[in-house]
Amino acid sequence: MMLRWPDTQNAHRIAANSMTLASQLTFAPKWAPALLLCLILSTNSGGQAFQTCCSFNGKWASSVRAPRRWLPLALESEPNEMVQSDNSSHAQDASPAWEKVSDLATIASPWLTIRAERLRDDRGALLDYWRVEKDHSAVIVTIHQGFFVLPKPSYRPGVGYSTLDFPGGRIPTQTTLSDDNAMMTVASTIVQRELGLVQNEERESIYLDLDILNPNQQGFVINSSFSNQLLFGFVATIRDELFLNPRDLVHYQEFPATRNGAQELLKILPCLQCRVVLMEWMMLQTEIS
Repeated sequence: MMLRWPDTQNAHRIAANSMTLASQLTFAPKWAPALLLCLILSTNSGGQAFQTCCSFNGKWASSVRAPRRWLPLALESEPNEMVQSDNSSHAQDASPAWEKVSDLATIASPWLTIRAERLRDDRGALLDYWRVEKDHSAVIVTIHQGFFVLPKPSYRPGVGYSTLDFPGGRIPTQTTLSDDNAMMTVASTIVQRELGLVQNEERESIYLDLDILNPNQQGFVINSSFSNQLLFGFVATIRDELFLNPRDLVHYQEFPATRNGAQELLKILPCLQCRVVLMEWMMLQTEIS
């Protein structure tokens, strides 16, 4: 199945350079070419380069020896499937779902799945579309003794530097999003891991309050064109008597858990997901007052 991009010569060059680079990275695992492929797909000549990598002097087959259970590569057709998200019923006046004509490629890993599909949109046009499937995200606004609690900045490979964030992480795939207890367990586990909290011998709760912030408990869509990933926000008020080591935190007791304190914190908080959840908390304070 041919993926058509205009610059064929450039596509071959991208593929060749990428495979050469993968072979020279002595520290990289054998599935490194698959990750390099993700970069290829984002270029204008990505589709042709992808096809080239699959047949580039047999190097693709010899260099990728990852277990099939998590790195399947398929060029298959499954006609006449309708591409429709789980939340498509939210908009009463939504446009018709697009028809999936065929699958072009699937690249799966423990972290994400990349899918290339040929779709027919609501105007009848055929589009070759790339999208990513990922686990959903959780961000928890943490409060202790009337102040926001922030762990030390963590290094983020995506941007290449450390960023200031609230505790956050991925929601395991098997979690039922509509199950309150399951979602609270995920949020609690993340907070305990990020802040190093441990229950006492009596196993008393470490929280005065733990609640979800999303209206109607529906996840916020992060990037509707490219990803299925949803964001769920929580607020966790930690019991005052619980000791938090200031050396494990930053801006300790600097930002009060008030609307004014949140506004000041927003001035230095670069994480967009953290900002969204914090602003959702701020709106809730307005409703309460």
